[in-house]
Amino acid sequence: MPELCLKTLEKIPAADKSRIGQIVEQVFPAEKKTALEVLREREFLTGKAQLELGKADAAIASLQKVNDMPAAQYHLAQAYARKGNESRTMEYLQMAGQGRPDYWDYARKSEAFLTLARQSPDFAYFLEHKKPKPPEPKPEVN
Repeated sequence: MPELCLKTLEKIPAADKSRIGQIVEQVFPAEKKTALEVLREREFLTGKAQLELGKADAAIASLQKVNDMPAAQYHLAQAYARKGNESRTMEYLQMAGQGRPDYWDYARKSEAFLTLARQSPDFAYFLEHKKPKPPEPKPEVN
């Protein structure tokens, strides 16, 4: 299904993509969505679909445009986890968890995060404690 949606979006001429929000407002006035809201939703859904198709770079490109949304931050964290980028994964998962604490529960069940946790003890600690692992204390030298 995501593949079909993406192919449909790709067929829309660039000039019309900027008018999608206005068209939706006219066709569905009860929705009360502004053109900007519709475009932001389109970027989010495109990014989410790209992620589901395994296209992490394309997902990141779309989701970065709406990275102030906790849902987009969560999906950005997943995309970065799939790429093995631990620091960006932690950055976006931390933001998503601050916006919606239930994302921590989802993250502990997500294969992308569990895979990264198996590869990195520091990320496993982060996932469990919701914060980076503190640095090891240096032994005192006398």
